Amino acid sequence: MFKLMKSILFVLIIGIVVIFSHEFFTTDPEKENTQSVASNFAVGSISESIKELFQKDIAEKIHQNIVQVEPLKRFLDDQSSSSGELTIAGTVQATNAERVKSGLSPLVYNAKLEAAAQAKVNDMFTRQYFAHDAPTGEGPSDLATDAGYAFVIVGENLALGHFVDDVDLVTAWMNSPGHRENIMSTSYTEIGVAVGKGMYEGQEVWLAVQEFGTPLSACNAPEDGTKAALDTQKKQLDNMDAELSKLKAEIEEQKNALPPEEYNKKVNIYNAKVAEYNILLERSKKAMAAYNVEVTAFNECVGKYTK
Repeated sequence: MFKLMKSILFVLIIGIVVIFSHEFFTTDPEKENTQSVASNFAVGSISESIKELFQKDIAEKIHQNIVQVEPLKRFLDDQSSSSGELTIAGTVQATNAERVKSGLSPLVYNAKLEAAAQAKVNDMFTRQYFAHDAPTGEGPSDLATDAGYAFVIVGENLALGHFVDDVDLVTAWMNSPGHRENIMSTSYTEIGVAVGKGMYEGQEVWLAVQEFGTPLSACNAPEDGTKAALDTQKKQLDNMDAELSKLKAEIEEQKNALPPEEYNKKVNIYNAKVAEYNILLERSKKAMAAYNVEVTAFNECVGKYTK
């Protein structure tokens, strides 16, 4: 009898142990899936906001410098001097002679700057004004641009009156501090000249224009397509960001309503899209960093060509 009771007691103890063991080691399948999904969801977070990447404008602006001084007027008592001849070649030669005497490099003649200078002479005679800016506001930079001259700096000397010859004209400019500074400036590498004789305010006079400049090609500008590519990538990131935000909101809203399998599927889709987003983001960051290095170098170069 005692042995029988002992056997029954042993069986009961074993049964209790088995029951408690089952409760202790068995986890609710649904709860386990939910915990796993929550972990995956956290891993798939966006590494950096688009706004943080693009919050600073790219330093892309070209700093063009425009130099102009008070125009030179000179009327001689002996107006027969107005019958002297001014020439483009002679004016350029006299200008470069002054530079060489001071140990400076001669300016290279540029046909586009000549076209800008000639347009200025024609316009001043036609509209009867003598100033760097036309009555309608166009200035030296507009003339250069209209002539197709891309520049980092342009300058202009004007002269009106009576001059014996090219050397006399350049000497008059050299005797004027502002005009002399333009002629002797190391910021310029090129020149264009135009001269013309005509009527101005009832007198027959010469008009002479020197257009100075340094072309944009003197500095290595970033490739035109680089900024366009960055703008395209930003639009792509904006669209992806909006899509991810919408998808994440849907997942969070449906978290407790969806079956675990469907919930996991949505999260996996989200995480895959986040991975694509972060790859594009990193590519954009590297491209922008490289672009800004080029722009900084370009603007430093432009900064050297100041008067």
